[in-house]
Amino acid sequence: MRFAPVVALGAIIAAAVPAFAQTAPAPAAPAAAAAPLAPPTVMVVDMNRVIQESNAGRSIQKQIEEHAKALQADVQKIEDELKGKDAELRRQRTILSQQAFEEQRQAVERRVNEAQRTVQEKQGALQKAQNDAVGVLLDNAREIISTLATEKKAQLVLSRQQILLLANNDLETTNIVVERLNTKLPNVTVTVPSTAAASAAPAAAAPAAAAAKPPAKK
Repeated sequence: MRFAPVVALGAIIAAAVPAFAQTAPAPAAPAAAAAPLAPPTVMVVDMNRVIQESNAGRSIQKQIEEHAKALQADVQKIEDELKGKDAELRRQRTILSQQAFEEQRQAVERRVNEAQRTVQEKQGALQKAQNDAVGVLLDNAREIISTLATEKKAQLVLSRQQILLLANNDLETTNIVVERLNTKLPNVTVTVPSTAAASAAPAAAAPAAAAAKPPAKK
């Protein structure tokens, strides 16, 4: 009878253990795997084709060719003038005094330098006009591309020149850009800025009386 309390206490402990196990929190369930990200929508545009095939680009090319022909004609006139001056100077070599000949030679040399500056400035002006006109075309093309990207919900627009291989031609949107550009910007006027240097007038002929060599003394 002395051991009854001990047995009773053991029963209480045994009964309490299952009850504690039932109230313990269950282990957390493993986190669900993150869903894979969808690939971005991509557009591809060939800007070289936009410039070359659009009506605006063709109008720029035609005007540049016309300005280049006019510049070449000016260059030819200058070359002919300088050749004539050089030939005239050679003919007068025997009848001009040394001082007069040197003055004429320096005048021709100055004319050559002026002609070179004139041609360089005209070439630079033509290049600037071309760059400005193409810049107008590209600004309008970028606006069209931006609108098209919004319509297609494209997150990425790539230049065709940056792509080694295009496996899906459905990503190519150059034709659409060219069509919309033809509607929005049919042509671009090429404005060539005037140059500061102008062709100088031919140098005046040296005075015959003063420039001619004095007759040899007998």
